[in-house]
Amino acid sequence: MKKTFKVLFYLKKSRTAKEGRFPIYSRLTVDGKRVEWNTQRMCTTEQWSTKSCRVSGTNKEAKAINAWLEQLNAKLYEAQRELLASGKEVTAKAIR
Repeated sequence: MKKTFKVLFYLKKSRTAKEGRFPIYSRLTVDGKRVEWNTQRMCTTEQWSTKSCRVSGTNKEAKAINAWLEQLNAKLYEAQRELLASGKEVTAKAIR
């Protein structure tokens, strides 16, 4: 049985930090059940691209954050593949 699996990164604007920077959160959804957590990275609303769910720009900080988000995304999909290969149930909590 195929399960839906989606990873999303977004700014949590309800929490603000110094200098107008907001925390970047990750949301993992498996079959409509989701788990969210703070990635421990920060970004301003001006730098954040909601379309690509990444930091826009080519400066060193933007590249570092985007590389880290890509790495996290790859780890989540790898965890999904490992659960599927071992025959275990794929859930958002099991992957997180």
